[in-house]
Amino acid sequence: MKKQSKIAQIAIFFAIMLVLHLLSSVIFNLLPVPIKPTIIHIPIIIASILYGPQVGMVLGFLMGCISVITNTIVLIPSSYLFSPFVPNGNLYSLMVAMVPRILIGLTPYL
Repeated sequence: MKKQSKIAQIAIFFAIMLVLHLLSSVIFNLLPVPIKPTIIHIPIIIASILYGPQVGMVLGFLMGCISVITNTIVLIPSSYLFSPFVPNGNLYSLMVAMVPRILIGLTPYL
């Protein structure tokens, strides 16, 4: 597979992930629910099945970046678990935010 094609596939799925994140955060912030579910992992699993574990792991890394950025900007009581840039956050917070999301890209192959 050509490198340009792989970058285009990653960009398309990343755009889908950003739209899903934006829509879900708007919808779940309007509803008074204590738990905010995520649906961003669905495009990662689909891309991993279609294009292989490398693309899935890259998208999982990007999902981890979205999680770190979101928890750094929008502070909630559990933000310290996912961002080292908030009070009580540390480098383990990066591991908690990144490693499981990267492993989502390997889910169909485990």
